[in-house]
Amino acid sequence: AVAADITTDAGRRSVADAAAHRHAALDVVVHAAGALGPVRTEESRLVNYPADEWYRVFEVNVSAVHFLHQLLAPLLDGSDAPTVIGVSSSVGREGRAEWGMYAVSKFALEGWLEILDDEWDGRVYSVNPGGTATPMRAAAMPEEDPSTLPTAADIAPLFLHLALETPAVPSGSKLLARDWIGRDPFGPPPS
Repeated sequence: AVAADITTDAGRRSVADAAAHRHAALDVVVHAAGALGPVRTEESRLVNYPADEWYRVFEVNVSAVHFLHQLLAPLLDGSDAPTVIGVSSSVGREGRAEWGMYAVSKFALEGWLEILDDEWDGRVYSVNPGGTATPMRAAAMPEEDPSTLPTAADIAPLFLHLALETPAVPSGSKLLARDWIGRDPFGPPPS
């Protein structure tokens, strides 16, 4: 693992260089880094959203994904079955008041994934994990009991399925990870 600030050129290059040093090709890249910014407050309404947070959230959730992908593309192109998975959100598929730049950035990520799917020969997927017991979810929904939510391990079967050389899900699909909880990642997709 490489710890890096992917909002910087140096950070992105350290990730790409480490990957190239360890692997001749990459089969799968999961773009999962994310910044939340203010949500569910008066400050998070679009007319009140602070400029510094606006730029920071967009930088992490969209720009860093794009520029890191540019550096990793040659390694992906070296794979027989390259796959890119972008971690999105329900608020990136349907706007919701007071979710500010987080929602806007996830809409942008969805669009970026659609264009990548059109332009590239590899497989591209958008995954909405749904409410999952993570620190980001706790920050967004502090009143929620995290023990009632699926964990990252619970939603992993979808990511494993998409990483298969021949997944049963067509490229360009927008998926909900919760549909895969408890499923065999090597089995058929939910109907």
